Amino acid sequence: MKLIKLFTVIAILTTSTISFAQKLGHVNSNEILSIMPEKVQAEKDFQAYTTQLEEQLQKMSKELQAKYGDYQANQANMSEPIKKAKENEIRDMESRIQEFRAGAEEDLAKKENELLEPIITKVKVAIEEVAKEGQYTYIFDSSAGILLYAKDSEDIMSKVKKKLGLI
Repeated sequence: MKLIKLFTVIAILTTSTISFAQKLGHVNSNEILSIMPEKVQAEKDFQAYTTQLEEQLQKMSKELQAKYGDYQANQANMSEPIKKAKENEIRDMESRIQEFRAGAEEDLAKKENELLEPIITKVKVAIEEVAKEGQYTYIFDSSAGILLYAKDSEDIMSKVKKKLGLI
């Protein structure tokens, strides 16, 4: 009777250990993103957008400098109402430039997100597909610094690259 109880306990422990076995994997998503062909195009598009905004800002700054130079050169000959009008015009232009700068920074962040989002989603889907196909319980991203130990974790980098057609 004791022998049967012992075998029952051993069987229960073995079954519970097996059912709790987890398959772990890890991947460096930054490395994958860096070799994605789409990322090269996204970087080019982002740089072109940045250049366009910088050129507009330079154009506005040159216009402001010209107005200020004209004001300084001719201020002695201006009547008081014209002088005040020119000063207001210069202040208004300075405000528009500051608003443009703030809006441009916000637009750049949105543009970067807009360009990278589809690429990140594509990588994420590939990782999820590899995880499902390999029946992984968890996949850790080593580029995010959350991988502390990887002895019992399989590096799925090559599988994700293959899924994305990078190898």
